[in-house]
Amino acid sequence: MGVLVVAVFGSLIVGVLGAVGWFALRGRRQALAGGTVRGVTLGVGAVGFASYLSTVLLGASFLFPVSLAVPFQLFDLSAQYRFLIPLIVGIALVAALAFPWPSRRSAGVAELSRRGVFRFSRGRWFIAPLVVLGFILLLTIPAGLASRPDEATGFYTAYVIELGGENSVGTGIYGWFYSVPALVALAVLAVVTLGVLAAIARPRLGLNPAGESRTRQLRSRNVFVAATAALSLHLATVLQSLAGTASLRGSFSSSIGTFSVWTPFAALEIVLTVGSYVAAALGAGLWAAVALSAVPARRTTPAPIPA
Repeated sequence: MGVLVVAVFGSLIVGVLGAVGWFALRGRRQALAGGTVRGVTLGVGAVGFASYLSTVLLGASFLFPVSLAVPFQLFDLSAQYRFLIPLIVGIALVAALAFPWPSRRSAGVAELSRRGVFRFSRGRWFIAPLVVLGFILLLTIPAGLASRPDEATGFYTAYVIELGGENSVGTGIYGWFYSVPALVALAVLAVVTLGVLAAIARPRLGLNPAGESRTRQLRSRNVFVAATAALSLHLATVLQSLAGTASLRGSFSSSIGTFSVWTPFAALEIVLTVGSYVAAALGAGLWAAVALSAVPARRTTPAPIPA
């Protein structure tokens, strides 16, 4: 039972432990100011983490038939839209990070510097989402080109290995039927991310420019973290699907014996499987990190020095 729990919830556990470790070492040095900002951030992180947990529980429902009686329709919808769910959740939650809107009537200070979209962003924050996005595109395009129309549905979700003559073996693959909507969702996520960064950066600063600049910087960082979490969980589902495709094996008999065939990327099955766990742990940990960033910072009280 312990091995089963680790196999199902291992990525989630590792992600949470990593987020808590990061928060204990560095996260408590900074905190968001304002009850509304903290509440929104905590809600976004909690909902993002809960959405991943719910997909894990749905996927593992057949392993726990007594404790998790899930309707077949819900399980079927989760399986059918498993590639889109992390992105749709990410789009909604990244958009939620734009709130609260600053009041236009509030007093502020005059600024000579230009308030650009990336004013409160750091260049290194772009590395993680761009790397994850690069992996997604690197897998999506070849998988789509390798897909064929399914004989029953006509959708590009089939992967077939011809064995000669009328013999062939096939399985499902992350084909164009799944990847095209996901690519559209990726574009929407990118646009929403830029829009939220602009919404955070553009309004003028209030009467406490140093404190508000620090808060906006933390909010901008959370936007990158949330977007990367959504990308990572989407990448995890793609890797898991391609690992299943790579496991395809087949055999056929001929006049000179039996021959076995496998996919050209069968050797990558283990790599794809491990990669899916790593991406899932990263996504879960990042959603947990967003929620933990709403925890008040640790305050140090100076101790009096005796004369």
